[in-house]
Amino acid sequence: MSSANNPCSVREDTTLVHLMYALFLAFPLYGLPAVLAMVINLTQSASRINSLTASHIRWQRQSAMVAAAIYVVSRFVEPTWLSLSLLSLCAAWFAYRIAKGWLRLTDGAMAVSHAS
Repeated sequence: MSSANNPCSVREDTTLVHLMYALFLAFPLYGLPAVLAMVINLTQSASRINSLTASHIRWQRQSAMVAAAIYVVSRFVEPTWLSLSLLSLCAAWFAYRIAKGWLRLTDGAMAVSHAS
């Protein structure tokens, strides 16, 4: 069987997803690159439900939404030390999620493994 006729052998263009991962990892710069990445992410259509790109877009959205929720909660926590601790843990977790997703993308793997 020719590889040209095999749809599984066609590689997706993941350039935009790489750009979004880079922007997300630049979040310490006042959050502006991450906001830009999220705007780009939200404008992307997830029409290819099982595609490599769609899985990474979902991974990024979930990571950004959870990090944003933790950030908002940490702003209302009263003791400063607790608020800063929560922000630090959130930043570390977010950086881990984005780095993990980016490494899986470079390996050509889906962002979330569906193995039980």
